[in-house]
Amino acid sequence: MDKNTSAPCQSTAQLSEGLKNLAAAKFVTLDSADVSHPVFGEIFASFNKLSTMLQETFDFSKALSQGNISVNPPPRQNYLSMGLKSIHSQLMHIIWQAEQIAAGDYSQQIDFMGDFGKTFNWAVESLRKRREEDELNRAMLLNLFNSLQSAVVLIDDETNSVVFRNLAAEEICRGHTDLEHERRDGLMAFLYKLCKNPPPPDGKLYFEVRSKRWHKITVAETLWGEGKRVKVFNCVDVTAEQEKYQQMKDAAADALTGLDSRNLGLPKIEGMLQRLPEGAFLCVAFFDLDGLKRVNDTPGLGHTAGDDMIMRFADALKKTFRTADVLIRMGGDEFIAAFVVREEWRIGEILARFSSNVESVNVGRDIRVEYSFGWSASSLANPMTVAGMIELADARMYEHKKTRKAAKGLSVNDR
Repeated sequence: MDKNTSAPCQSTAQLSEGLKNLAAAKFVTLDSADVSHPVFGEIFASFNKLSTMLQETFDFSKALSQGNISVNPPPRQNYLSMGLKSIHSQLMHIIWQAEQIAAGDYSQQIDFMGDFGKTFNWAVESLRKRREEDELNRAMLLNLFNSLQSAVVLIDDETNSVVFRNLAAEEICRGHTDLEHERRDGLMAFLYKLCKNPPPPDGKLYFEVRSKRWHKITVAETLWGEGKRVKVFNCVDVTAEQEKYQQMKDAAADALTGLDSRNLGLPKIEGMLQRLPEGAFLCVAFFDLDGLKRVNDTPGLGHTAGDDMIMRFADALKKTFRTADVLIRMGGDEFIAAFVVREEWRIGEILARFSSNVESVNVGRDIRVEYSFGWSASSLANPMTVAGMIELADARMYEHKKTRKAAKGLSVNDR
């Protein structure tokens, strides 16, 4: 075979092999440097252009099939990928529309891509209707919140900021001048703390100083707005219940000592004064335990040791005074003993006996019970009211405490 015959055969073989490679997705290029006939040179150039366009289209379609929408499309002169580039452009537009929908724009519609477009539009319309329903429900819920007498506050879980306060809550917070003021003081400051330490299921009591009202606060979590997680605080005014509870508590005997409470004991003293016979004296002695606060605040001692001091002091009172006398724990470290004597000098004798009984409860104890006291007396010849007697006895107790503290080199305020 001569040279003029073999060259076309070689070129044809190269072209045939190249086509096989293209069919197998192997995007080769043909070398036209050795082509002797110009026709084959043009054919090879066209083949190489086709191979490049097919590779670009193949890579582009592969990226799209893998969900890589951000891939750059083939150049404009690649006409083979026009359909894919159109789909790519539509997908990019759909992504933009989805972002608008996520931002709350439900006017987005697709008028292409056939059944997909119809399904997309149906989904958007469903979301729009749901948003309208949510907004209606939220408006109804806000109206319900505002109609409640209890204070309702919604706080964002993530930002710890107020999402909503109903009218009752606004009324409670009216005295605050700004957000920082709210966070330092009052109801909102209390709620911000509860965000970090939620109250128990049965609620937590809060006393609002400005209005002098008690509230029971419960909390629940829910979604609000665009899926925002919030804590819903419901603050119910329970002032009447608390006052009734306090009255019942005050009217009962002191649980720790068994002595009368203030509300139970003071009316008894009033009765003693009204029944006081001619020539007799009604004495009111006012006692204050020394060092109780210090013991309560000392690590390793605390309220257990403090309660023991209170009970030993009460035992000394019970040992000293008669069942007809009135013994009251006024609260904390303050006590009253009221008793009747025929001779005024016997008051000192009884109080000295009480001092001896206090010493007896200190035997073998590391923590001593010590006290300050003052007393006053009323008779038909020199009458006083119960309130006046208590006030005078309290003042004398305070002077006694000052004298005792001064002797120890302490201030009267040292507890």
